[in-house]
Amino acid sequence: MKMILILLIVLLPVVASASNVVLEWDANTETDLSHYVLYYGTESAVYTDFEDSMGLDTGVTVYVNDDGQTYYFALRAFNLSGVSSDLSNEVFKLTEAPTVNQQPTSDAGGDQNVDENCTVTLDGFGSFDPDGDSLDYTWAQILGPTVGLNDPTSMQATFITASSVGEAFIFELTVTDPDGLFDSDSCTINVIGPDGVIDIREELGCFLEIAK
Repeated sequence: MKMILILLIVLLPVVASASNVVLEWDANTETDLSHYVLYYGTESAVYTDFEDSMGLDTGVTVYVNDDGQTYYFALRAFNLSGVSSDLSNEVFKLTEAPTVNQQPTSDAGGDQNVDENCTVTLDGFGSFDPDGDSLDYTWAQILGPTVGLNDPTSMQATFITASSVGEAFIFELTVTDPDGLFDSDSCTINVIGPDGVIDIREELGCFLEIAK
């Protein structure tokens, strides 16, 4: 008895950890044919699993893990006396390794020394996701006199320093990927006086020394 095994691969996106492997073959013509048995494993010609539920059907679907391994398949036909054919030709299916989501990186930009009564741009352009996913941006003020942030959920946000000579503002940028992984970074905005002097002032119990 000679058989040719045909492999059809159908991926199931709704089953994240498995592939649906469909195999079909030509029927044997022996009148005393009893059933078929499919053998498979992760090494060529070494089969650790089998499927025998198909009876005389000339096709079967088996599930294998998407684990980055190659699965090999071969078939035998059995007659009513229990005598089997030789193994069919071998076919194989290479599965995809599962994708692990990676944490994004937030970049709030460099510190800035600015004048009073000017518009300051906070820029998170340097933020990125190693998987290439889109990011959500959230700017928050964590130090300094409260200011109104424009577009705090955009890559770039702005605010006006008003009359804040000698003040230090710290803003934090949090970026979040579609799976909820996030990262935060901060930047400091120093408002200088007319003579270019920046105060050394105590904030939240810590001394913050700003370079001139």
